Amino acid sequence: MAELNPPLGTTTPEIFMDNVKRADELVNGPAGTVNDRGGEPLDTWRQMMAKNDEVRQNLIPLSKQYATLAAAQADIANIPEGSTTYYRSPDDSALAVEVMNVSGTLQPTGRKMPSQAAVAANTSVITGLDLDRVDVSPASLGTGQYYQLSTGTIATTTDTNWSACAPVAVAGYSRLILSGSFLYRAAVAPLLFVDSAGTVISVQSLGIPMSSDNVWSSRAEVQVDIPAAAVSALISTYAEPAVAVYAAAQAFRESGVALSASKTKKRVLNWIANTYMNISTGALTSSSDTFAAARVPVAPGDVFTLSCSLKGAPNQIRLIGFFDSNETLIGTFYPGTGSGTVSTINNLTFRVPKNAASMVITAYSPNSSTVLMQASVFDRAALDIQTAADTAGNLAKSSVLPFYSGRYWKNTNGALTVVNDAQFCAFYPVQVTAGDVYRIKSNLTTGNPSLVSMVVFKGANGELVGTAQPAPGSGSFAAADITVTVPAGAVLMLLTAYSPYIDIVYQGSAVEKIGSSVAGIAASFAQQLSINFSKGYYWNPTSGTLTSTTDPNWRAFDAIPVSPGESYRVIATEFSGSIYVVVFKNASGAVVSKSQLGPGGSSIVAVDVPVTVPAGATSMCVTAYTDNVTVTKNINYKADLRKEIIQRDFESGLRLLSPKGLDGYYWHQNTGVRTLITSDWAYFSVDPITVSPGEVYRIICAEFSGNPANVYLALFKDSSGAIVGRSYAGPGSGVLQSVDTNVTVPANAATMCITGHSRNLQVIKAGGIVSKLPGNSPAQTTGPLDYWKGKKIVWLGTSIPAGSGANAYPYMLAQRLGATIANQSVGSSPIRGGLDAFATSDDPYGWYGSSYTRVTRALSHSVAIKQSFIDNYDSKWKSLVTGGPASLSDTDKANILGYSYVNRLAGNLDADLFVIDHGINDFLWIQERGGDVASLLTPAVDTRNINTFYGGINTVIDYILSQNPRARILVIGFYENELRPQVSQMQLKSAQLWEYQIVKLWEKTGWSQQVLTGTDGTGKTITQYWMPDNLHPHSDTTGKANTLLTDILEMEIRSVR
Repeated sequence: MAELNPPLGTTTPEIFMDNVKRADELVNGPAGTVNDRGGEPLDTWRQMMAKNDEVRQNLIPLSKQYATLAAAQADIANIPEGSTTYYRSPDDSALAVEVMNVSGTLQPTGRKMPSQAAVAANTSVITGLDLDRVDVSPASLGTGQYYQLSTGTIATTTDTNWSACAPVAVAGYSRLILSGSFLYRAAVAPLLFVDSAGTVISVQSLGIPMSSDNVWSSRAEVQVDIPAAAVSALISTYAEPAVAVYAAAQAFRESGVALSASKTKKRVLNWIANTYMNISTGALTSSSDTFAAARVPVAPGDVFTLSCSLKGAPNQIRLIGFFDSNETLIGTFYPGTGSGTVSTINNLTFRVPKNAASMVITAYSPNSSTVLMQASVFDRAALDIQTAADTAGNLAKSSVLPFYSGRYWKNTNGALTVVNDAQFCAFYPVQVTAGDVYRIKSNLTTGNPSLVSMVVFKGANGELVGTAQPAPGSGSFAAADITVTVPAGAVLMLLTAYSPYIDIVYQGSAVEKIGSSVAGIAASFAQQLSINFSKGYYWNPTSGTLTSTTDPNWRAFDAIPVSPGESYRVIATEFSGSIYVVVFKNASGAVVSKSQLGPGGSSIVAVDVPVTVPAGATSMCVTAYTDNVTVTKNINYKADLRKEIIQRDFESGLRLLSPKGLDGYYWHQNTGVRTLITSDWAYFSVDPITVSPGEVYRIICAEFSGNPANVYLALFKDSSGAIVGRSYAGPGSGVLQSVDTNVTVPANAATMCITGHSRNLQVIKAGGIVSKLPGNSPAQTTGPLDYWKGKKIVWLGTSIPAGSGANAYPYMLAQRLGATIANQSVGSSPIRGGLDAFATSDDPYGWYGSSYTRVTRALSHSVAIKQSFIDNYDSKWKSLVTGGPASLSDTDKANILGYSYVNRLAGNLDADLFVIDHGINDFLWIQERGGDVASLLTPAVDTRNINTFYGGINTVIDYILSQNPRARILVIGFYENELRPQVSQMQLKSAQLWEYQIVKLWEKTGWSQQVLTGTDGTGKTITQYWMPDNLHPHSDTTGKANTLLTDILEMEIRSVR
């Protein structure tokens, strides 16, 4: 309070009159303030009333409870104009609804008090989970059966892609959430509901149109309301017996797999106009209508929400197609809504199925309202160090971006542009944010700088925003290593290189966040154990003895020495039967404890078993129905390790798992200089790694080669650059070998320089966190590259894989993989048993006029068919086939019988992998007879008629699976698809039918019918240049053709588990 002058209490007439005047202004004056004698402002009466009214308008009449809107309106006199109040919500969507007095009428404001039900629902939205979701996934009752749509009873079929699941009890639940592969036919639907009398009361198609073909669909997280009278759900799957089913008590919510706005990111879609996806092949197909397609890289388990428009015939259009890493279509969902009907799809939520690596979206007239949202990867908690390592490892290995071959991103408009040079690679668009910083590195760039730049940035509307690193000029070649900052307005970064290898590293918090997740773990790590196993055995849970079985899929792992109190984790991808995963025995061999009983019967499940060694146990015996088993021992390290030390160690370890370097260079072991070797671009020189004396590193290299006079695996240099040590000399020029070795840093060394003959190279520092992850311990004798070591691979094929001696890619693969390969390939052998176009009643296989070698070497013949040919050769077939001998010798007869698939596979049915490398001779056989090669593609792909390619391959696969139901099968696609395109097309369709991985050699070799114009090889096609006879890789006596095929196939087979 200001000091008064004269002081407070003065009673002079002047002070009295001043107070009267001031009181009159305070009471009768306008809203405002009047200063007192000390100069301090006082509110007038009208100012105080205005403030009181403002407070009153913003107070909710808390003393009153309005049950309805009508009751609140009746009390409008007590709700000031412009103020708000609440009335009780008439439904469970909210607790109360807010309204405002607007000119005497209560109007809703749009705001509500949430109810507990809404809170629970929002929790589901935020977490992406249904709080009341219960896993009720049923086991398969076996293949070749399904539930009849009309009766709900099980029917059998020869099509083993069908599988009926055990009934799912649904009483007490409101809805089911299903993910799986399904087919809808007139007699069978994916889902039936039955009542207590067993009567079908509801048929559910899961949105799949009824069809007469075998084009099945993958559905992810599709939700279905359960009828009130239903007691069981009957599920029939197709192509994949496994199905994920969850039940929920709450009613259907559109946000069943919802994403919160705080946990999503918008994916920018690079649309290809006037294009849609072919639902049979997955190929992008031109259209005169305004369809558009966009390819998006994905990972299994990714969750998306899509809003767009769609139309089109259901048998031609699918909204989504999922593709595996080989770009093979593995499933589709959401069919077109009608040729003349444009439908709006709002917030369709779906989850990416297993094995998917990319998806293609087909939309109609995409515009600004076409939006794809994705859950953020860092909102998934890293529950253990392995999860964190896997996630961070995927980030670190960012050099495997998919790319478009023979294209570049034009630096004037950002258009994807075709160029007559397959070496150009336009990489899939990378979504970016303005201000982000990236380091981008390529071993080779070239091109006209007015057209080509290494980096192009585009905005949200496709406009060009900026470029970086212009090409060095046509005919000029240069490596590039740049750091770029994303300019304002950019949302896509488009990369071009003259090589499929490009390294892109985000200079931000991505790996740091994962590092933090790892650092937050209480220093508890798992050490993976390396143990052998015996096929066809299990550990008896009662006697503890090693017991044999006729089923070759059982694996009894060697007994592991243990001590009481130790903690282990056993993970097996497959387990079955009524025995136990883990059996503990004491020193005398008696069973003291066991853990994890099997599911019983023929059911197969995955298991993840944590166990603690009980008192008295000295050994742990593990049994599984697969060799894909991980046994880890939990080890507690010092818990006082500082977070930043752990994080720094982990991040540096991750960088070494995918080291950067240059292709076409090696570190010269005499000079220490990085040296270019233009004759062999497979050489890879790792950027120098900072090291300290005494450190131990494990170096894993898929391929190593070189003259020891020039090349060592590792060179060590001091701080001045002088060589102070070497490790692991080159095996010789042209000699290829895989390497997994430990090296110790010598005294005075400051850097380590590594040379490989492949980019598939890892460096692991002993003692670091990464070295403690499964498979990375330097002390082990086996590692990630040793999976196929000692395993058996059976190769069924033609003269192409049969090769000539050691000049055959199956044998070259055997050396690289350390596997045993039984090469059962036979020259001139087709897989089909005859020619359907020429079959007659007297000649049921259409052999008349065919060559003796084609007929006798056909793979899909049973022993009985071969024997019949032998028995009737003199009386019939000798005069009807061409090129046969005058009479069959005993050797001829033995050979003919040996060409049957039964005898080709005899003794090899326990193989770890079966490779089918057939197709070219099926084409040549019909061509030789003057038949229509287009007819190769006309039979039903699931036929068993051995007079067709499909029937032949299906017959062989049926036999393999009948003897080894868990067999892994790989299909090899032909090496080019221009001269004989039908070969690759029928191979692809067959692989899709069986859902087997196919190696699309025609996309990877670069061999084509394009005619060379250079001095060397003028007038030849590229295929002829590689293979002088234009057919067989072994006709190239240098071995380069077979080496290229081996390089490709090695990477593919290493990915098979």
